[in-house]
Amino acid sequence: YFLETSISCIEADNMCINTRLLEYDSEERQVWTEEYYEKKGEILNFNRLLVKKIVDDINVYLTPEVESALARSGTIDTTALEHYLRGHAFLDQINPVSLESAADHFKQAIEIEPEWSLPYAGMSLTIGYQMQMGFITPAKGILKVQEYLPTALELDPNSSQAYLAKAVSAVWAEWNWEKGETAFLESLRRDPNDPLCRIFYAHLLIILRRTDEALEQARIAVKLDPQRPLILGLYSIVLNDGSVDYELALAQAQKALTIDPDHYFSKMALRHAYQTLGEFEQGFEITKEFNLTLWENYGVRAAFENIFRERGWIAFKEEQIRISEEVMSKNGHLYPMAHAENNLLIKDFDKAIEYFDRARVLHNPNVPYISTQRYYDQMKEYPKYKDLLKKMNLPVD
Repeated sequence: YFLETSISCIEADNMCINTRLLEYDSEERQVWTEEYYEKKGEILNFNRLLVKKIVDDINVYLTPEVESALARSGTIDTTALEHYLRGHAFLDQINPVSLESAADHFKQAIEIEPEWSLPYAGMSLTIGYQMQMGFITPAKGILKVQEYLPTALELDPNSSQAYLAKAVSAVWAEWNWEKGETAFLESLRRDPNDPLCRIFYAHLLIILRRTDEALEQARIAVKLDPQRPLILGLYSIVLNDGSVDYELALAQAQKALTIDPDHYFSKMALRHAYQTLGEFEQGFEITKEFNLTLWENYGVRAAFENIFRERGWIAFKEEQIRISEEVMSKNGHLYPMAHAENNLLIKDFDKAIEYFDRARVLHNPNVPYISTQRYYDQMKEYPKYKDLLKKMNLPVD
């Protein structure tokens, strides 16, 4: 069963909420539908009452633990609620400015409602995203997560969002795959209709090369929220790196950008798909967009463009590698993960593995993706690559 809710109107402190309960097997069937008019501050109570009403209507048995969770009640200050919702809206944009805005809104929600678990979970996710995207260092981010995640779990041990934040931290900050999977499953047990939890769980599964399970989780996520650019961008990565379905990966990233043409993460997923497919003209343009300021600061923009136009993609990558090593590294602008990726693109596997290992030492949150099927297919014959997987407790065979 999947529960869909949508807000059709907001008037002062009240919200119109449309709900549908759907059943899926070979096709979608609507089991139950209703419309409600509720106060913003009582939205958490409404969620619990709604679930209780549905299970009563369709005769579903609840465990004592769930019964106890549904019996709790409380109100939330409407201003805190608005900050929390705005925080999540900015969180989904996943760019340097939006993540700062998300953090500001979550902090304001915490200031107003310090005993409310969800903004703490939101802050933990925000910091995790900032680390993942390279906007803050892992050394800084891992410490900052601990300012918020334990509080989220302490305030509400049954919060699906707190368990999601715990899972994200366990996988991408701690590299503890078993702990991460347990937390994902705990989150889904409490809220099986959370598309973000399912798509992030799919990412863990491609890292563990459990591709069929990953695809199942990803497809459910997209079915639950088919118009959300972040979900589509994350699905593109699952397809590109896990199932190596490059054409469909490209299509998902393109769809995300038809919904939000400026979505930062989906542009990254699009570039990733273009490069994998060998569509280098499009890949170069997105690479230039992301690196324009850096290239102009070093006065290499024109040179890179000329090399790409006259000599092609591999020559451009070779020059980018040379400039990074000989010039940018002197100012701390050689990034091991990006440098490893560039060497992988020109098929210098020994050097790629060397820099992936340097990124591992720095605890770059993206290093676990080298275990996914696309990377594994390219490097599995290299003993140093397998040694690297062993160091990270990732599957070798």
